[in-house]
Formats: sequence, C-alpha cells, structure tokens
Amino acid sequence: MSDSRTNKSLNVNAQARGPQANESQESGHLLSVTELVAITRSLLEEAMPEVVFKGEISEVKSGKTGHLYFTVRDETTQVSAVMWASVAARSRLKLLPGLAVKIAAHPTVYGPRGSLQFVVHRISEAGEGTLQKKFLELKTKLEREGLFSPSRKRALPFLPRTIGVVTSANGAVIHDIMHRVSERFPGVQVVLIDVRVQGEGSAEEIARAIEQFNAMAQKATGNHPTNIAVDVLIVGRGGGSLEDLWAFNEERVVRAIYASAIPVVSAVGHESDVTLADLVADVRAPTPTAAAEILVPRADELMQRVSELAQRLLNIERVLAPLEQRLDEVQMRLERSIELVFERARNTVKFSEQRLKMLHPRVLMEQANTRIDQLTKRLALAGRSTVERFSMQLSQHAIKLQAINPRAVLKRGYAVVKIGALAVRNASEAPKGSQLDILLGDGELRAEVMK
Repeated sequence: MSDSRTNKSLNVNAQARGPQANESQESGHLLSVTELVAITRSLLEEAMPEVVFKGEISEVKSGKTGHLYFTVRDETTQVSAVMWASVAARSRLKLLPGLAVKIAAHPTVYGPRGSLQFVVHRISEAGEGTLQKKFLELKTKLEREGLFSPSRKRALPFLPRTIGVVTSANGAVIHDIMHRVSERFPGVQVVLIDVRVQGEGSAEEIARAIEQFNAMAQKATGNHPTNIAVDVLIVGRGGGSLEDLWAFNEERVVRAIYASAIPVVSAVGHESDVTLADLVADVRAPTPTAAAEILVPRADELMQRVSELAQRLLNIERVLAPLEQRLDEVQMRLERSIELVFERARNTVKFSEQRLKMLHPRVLMEQANTRIDQLTKRLALAGRSTVERFSMQLSQHAIKLQAINPRAVLKRGYAVVKIGALAVRNASEAPKGSQLDILLGDGELRAEVMK
C-alpha cells in the first residue's frame, strides 16, 4: 500500500475519531494508556489491512500454544512478527535464523507492551539471507581445508587442574560455569579472559584471548612465574540470534581455535544453535553449563568409584584368583606354543639334513654313475636292437632285389638279345646279317642273324 493511501486513511480515521477525543478532553476525561493503544491499533489495522514485505529472519521462538514469534530485519531495521498456530500448521516453511522470506501480514499493536508487531497471514522463502549465505560459503571453504576433520580432534583431559574460559565477564555464562565446576569438583581452577561476545571487534577479542591462553601455556612450561598453563579451554556465550552469535562464525575465531595447542570445548548458545566454532572445536557442548559437566567429573561420584575399587581390592583372593587363573592359561598356552615351535624347528632341521645328505658329492657321484650305467645298458640294447632291425630290413630288401634281378630270370632259361646297347624286342629289329649279343643266365654268346 502506498504512503499517500496510508496517510489518507490515517487522516480520515483521525477526523472520524477527532470529535470524540475533543469531547473527552473538553469534558476533562484523559485517555488511559489502554485506550490510547486500542485507538492506535484500530487506526493502524483499518489503514493497513495487509502489507507485503521481505526481510531476513533473525530470531525465532515457539510458544506452548503453537504460536511462532520471530524478528524480521534488513541491514538497518527490525520488526517483530507473530504467526498464529493455525497459520504455522498450514505453512510448510521451517523458520530459521538467516532465512530470507516474503511476508504478507497486517500491522497491529500488542497491548501489554504497546509495541508494534505484524500478524503474518502468509510466508514464503525469498532466497538465502545475507548472513546465512555468508555462513555457508565460509563453512564450505574451511571444510575443504580440513579444519572440521574429525581425525584432527583431540581427547579432553580426564580431570583438568585449570580451565581457561573465553567469554564475557558480565554474562551469565562464566557464573554458570564456575558454579557448576565448584559444585562438581571444587579443586578445579577457572581462569577467565574477559571479551566481548557480540558486536564489532568481538571476533578479534575472542581470537586474541585464545592465542593469549596458548602463549601463557608455553611460558608456563618454561617455569615462568607469571603465567598459568590451562589444560583445556571453554569458548562460548549464551544463546541468541544468528547476528548475536556471528562472532563465533568469523574466520579469525575459527582459525584461532584450529591453531590452538590446548584442547577447546565450544559452548555457544543453546543446543539448537550451531556455529563454525562448534564444528572446528575438539568437542562441542550444547550449552556452557554442559561444557563444565563434560570437563569436570563429580567429586562424590569419583570418591564412590574409589571406594568401590578399594572394597574390591580388600578381597585379594577374589581379585587375584581370576588373574592367577588367567596367568596359568597364558603360561600353558605359551608352553604349547614353544613346544610347537621347537617341533616345527626339529622337523625343519631333519628335512634340511636329509636334503644335505642327498646333495653330498659322493651321493651325487654314485647317483651319476648309476645313471650312466643305466644309460650305457640302454644305449647298448638300443644299438643291438637297431642293428638287428636294419639287418632284417636289409635281408628283406636283398630278397626282393634277388627276386627282380634279371640274372635270376635268365637262369630259368631266358635270354636277353641285344644289338649293341639296344635290346631286341622284335624280330624286325634284327635284319639279316646283324651281330647279336645274347646274354644268358651264365655267360654270353655272339651270333649272326642268318634268316
């Protein structure tokens, strides 16, 4: 709604109510605060039945009735808002600090405090808030560098002698911690470095305090008389909005905790609040009081535990008998193991001895001579067998050759007739007067063809 329309509506309603106010004043009646708030609320609600605006959620509280109370802000200004349980039940948006939202609401005045608040009809997300976006970007960057790796986190001392606390001296945090420590184990000393925990420059103070505790610890190890070595640090503050806790999301503070040689317990805000300091610390406590409980055991519980152990030690037989039995079992197992080792060693020696005997030169020579004799006999046998086989084959070939020998045929009464070097196969090949050589089975004849 435009400013001109708003001003016009306010003027109209003021004129409508003006005579009544004048009459009341003329009759001597002054408005009470309740009447003043009621008139203001009526004028405001009539003039602006609904406005639509955007902003960033800063702080959210839930009432037992289911109503949600939160703050909507921008860079310079903030307003209070309420969303009735019926509207909250229909809304699917989870309200978180740093969330940018678009809101449709009507303004009103809350009577008991006379404060301006906006009753939300509809709410939707309008993108990431500035701080929330900055938080996620820095978280991603430091996570890639390994600052939040669980492998680098250290164990806390069982019973610290001195606890260093980095927080405000004016807040309830230090009083809660000291009260809980003295209640649980009065002998534990608490050393405070007072810092601002929100606002400009607070992150620098927190980081310097962490570094100062580390420097004091280093000097104390060198027997420096003016410094105290703390065993563990608590860095924290009470709850608040994302803006209130922002110092514990600053890179300067996160890197100081990461570089601390002293284990650090982060105790920032309430259990639902999570800061980058919580992620980099060795241990995160949901509250400052819980941090003291984590670090300091109860003295009465320790004494009770000591008494129980003392009672158990009084019954030596009950304590020692199981240990002696266990010792006997271990001794028997050890003896069996030693015997098994010796048996394996003896077997190995015997096997090696046999192998050495087999590798003795005399044994190897005997084995070689035996092998040579065997091969010689096999070679002689093979030679005789080969000669006999070839002799038999030769005899068979000789028989075959004898069977086809021309002389053998001639001995049966046949003859070979030749003229010179040519055999005569036909009578026409030997004309009258030809000189014939006649080859017989035994000898040769020379003849002349007469007819």
